[in-house]
Amino acid sequence: FAFSPATLTVKVGDVVFWTQEDGAPHSVLSDTGAELASALLTKGQTYSHTFAAKGSFPYHCGPHPWMKATVTVE
Repeated sequence: FAFSPATLTVKVGDVVFWTQEDGAPHSVLSDTGAELASALLTKGQTYSHTFAAKGSFPYHCGPHPWMKATVTVE
């Protein structure tokens, strides 16, 4: 019940992949509701996103909102 790593720094144009490795379903949702929006993922499923702009992108899990992390794009 945690994103690992909790913070990640990438460059503009990089693709980030999230792989769901837990038995409970999880999602990747922007705190702002704009940048990241995965479906509910079950074990073994992945979600990817290409970051096109610089900035800080905090996100959380929809069903478990205490699960939080941030991608920083330089």
